[in-house]
Amino acid sequence: MLGLLLLIYTAFVYITSPGDLFGWFSTLISTALSVLFALLVGLVLFAYQTQETDRKKKEELEELLKTELGEVRHVIETARTVVPDEALETTENFFTSHELQYVFRYTHPLIVEEAARSGLFDTEQTSEMLALARNMRQHNVFVQEAMTLERYEPTPGCLRRSILPRAPEGQKALRMGLA
Repeated sequence: MLGLLLLIYTAFVYITSPGDLFGWFSTLISTALSVLFALLVGLVLFAYQTQETDRKKKEELEELLKTELGEVRHVIETARTVVPDEALETTENFFTSHELQYVFRYTHPLIVEEAARSGLFDTEQTSEMLALARNMRQHNVFVQEAMTLERYEPTPGCLRRSILPRAPEGQKALRMGLA
């Protein structure tokens, strides 16, 4: 459609003023080149802006991942339960009652999942993040299952469990011991 209009206008200029035909072609070519150059500059700027936005988003996600995973690591290290060897040893004729307290913590894989979905990390990093997020969710399922254990009366030689109403730092705890 645009080509047809240009052809009609070129014919009109040629018929009415043949001397202005060279000026008309010069104007047409300079306008077309200006439009193409503007499109090229626009595409380059768009690509640059997208690249910078992705770089900043990746830096933000990396920082959030460092913070979140550092906190998870800290929680795991501080909530580690050390079981003395004596508590695990029993003999046929001798039985000792021991009680242990476990503190369960929920992990939150939201940042890990967001980083994996962002598409800003390479394939290997993304697959590792997805595996980590899956493991964190599975851990939360196990914690939820452990927290639903009901209190029951112990029988001699059986493991007894009870949920404590409060644990350190407001976390739920499971107290387990041998009766």
